[in-house]
Amino acid sequence: MEYLFNGTDINKKGLQLNLNGFEYRVFISIEELYDTTGKLYKFYKENFGIGIWDIKDKLNDIDLQPIQHEFKKIFADENIPHLLDLTFARTFKKCENQKLYFKRLKINSLISLKGC
Repeated sequence: MEYLFNGTDINKKGLQLNLNGFEYRVFISIEELYDTTGKLYKFYKENFGIGIWDIKDKLNDIDLQPIQHEFKKIFADENIPHLLDLTFARTFKKCENQKLYFKRLKINSLISLKGC
């Protein structure tokens, strides 16, 4: 588990932990992260004291949330019929264009076009 602590708080107050009887914590691989955007501090405030398996991975997930939200809107149930219409319309148009091209070449035999 990884924990996020505020360096300023540790400097002023020390590292404060609440432990129940017979509990212990060992911190290894301590890393200092710099917050230039405020994103890390916001994450710290929302998850204070909660152990997280991979903090950097969780921060990347937060960065990707706007993109994931847009994909969810695109692939929402009400949009699927429109997406299918667009997909099949393009495929049909492509097949028709290929068939017209072969007709212009005066190839009269039945031509099976892949995907058409």
